[in-house]
Amino acid sequence: MQYKRNASVVKSQLVTKDHQVFTKVPCKIHIPMRFSQINLAEIGMETYIYGLFAIILESGEYAVMNIMAMVKINPDKVLTTEINSEGYYEFIFEAGSIIIENTSVIRKDSLFYPVINELIFRGGVPWYVDYEDLGKAFDTAKKFADNNAGKSYEVNELLASMISRSRKDRAIFYRHSEHPEEKKPDYIALTSIFYSVKNTVNKLAGNYFTDGLVSALVEPSQSTEKIEQLLRA
Repeated sequence: MQYKRNASVVKSQLVTKDHQVFTKVPCKIHIPMRFSQINLAEIGMETYIYGLFAIILESGEYAVMNIMAMVKINPDKVLTTEINSEGYYEFIFEAGSIIIENTSVIRKDSLFYPVINELIFRGGVPWYVDYEDLGKAFDTAKKFADNNAGKSYEVNELLASMISRSRKDRAIFYRHSEHPEEKKPDYIALTSIFYSVKNTVNKLAGNYFTDGLVSALVEPSQSTEKIEQLLRA
């Protein structure tokens, strides 16, 4: 299925009443299956998922929820699917079903680390998250997770920009891409020695010597940085 982002159409099919969200038409929610392995999803008699998910209509149009909180949902059926060689949970909702059981959420300051570790440090960005979503992934940390880390919007957006790369060449930052029409960048792990570190000395002096050595050989430095000049002096 071809997916197309259209938040206004999706919102028109949802109704909020008594702190619950209902759907007028059949729809589904996607989250990565790996979320259940890092405490960002609990699936069972009661189902909670982290608030970064896609709500998808049968037409393929979708909208993205992006809040730092665990949201209780009430699916009629739970399936799995594969997108871009990655497994996703597919929560199915029939017309008239309750999607979100309670719009009031419990604040958990412990959410921030697993989220930033997954999205930024590991580069595990779901298919439905775009460049702007990633830059805003921590904006609600204070409101919903009682964590002040989200207050520095500049730092959060910088981190997002550092792992966002051109689809044609991962060595090029997405913001420097010659093809701004690319709606979705590729993402790398912030801890990636191969792509994140440009300085040869830093590549070889880090904890991952083997990876750093391969990176230094394949992608040698094009210029000498200040630290290298000082070490050679």
